[in-house]
Amino acid sequence: MEAGWLGCYDFPGETWAGDGSVYKWVMGAGCVCLQRPGYILMVRVGREEEGVSSLRAELAAIARTLQTVPVESDLLYLCDSEAALNKILRWIGSGPRTTLAGDANADIMATIIECLRERVLRGARTFMVKIKAHKGAPLNQSPLNKKTAAKKTQTGSLR
Repeated sequence: MEAGWLGCYDFPGETWAGDGSVYKWVMGAGCVCLQRPGYILMVRVGREEEGVSSLRAELAAIARTLQTVPVESDLLYLCDSEAALNKILRWIGSGPRTTLAGDANADIMATIIECLRERVLRGARTFMVKIKAHKGAPLNQSPLNKKTAAKKTQTGSLR
């Protein structure tokens, strides 16, 4: 679904969109905030020596956003990766049996889980919504451009 049809542009908290990808064995991610047009996050995702994964890059975009948004602020995160959202969904209400053992993205998932836990403790609402990829919507296209730039930089890496 498209962000405008979902009413995302009228969300009372912070509305972010992120995207990640792999190009020539380099992973990059980018994130933008609707309420802060000049505030752009770009991250080059490390550990290419272990293999590359667009899922890892998508998770890195989510983690960087969660690390940036104040834990007291409500957050709406728009993502075009159903795999990333399903990976996070697996942890919601799962109880003590869920483990990161053997997960290739355990480092990034641990960051996401901890950030979400802190947001819950502070009473902030967090919504993650699947949107269609690359349909020209402003909040979908901007992270696409930022992740491309992030793959070219050596600074701001997330491992």
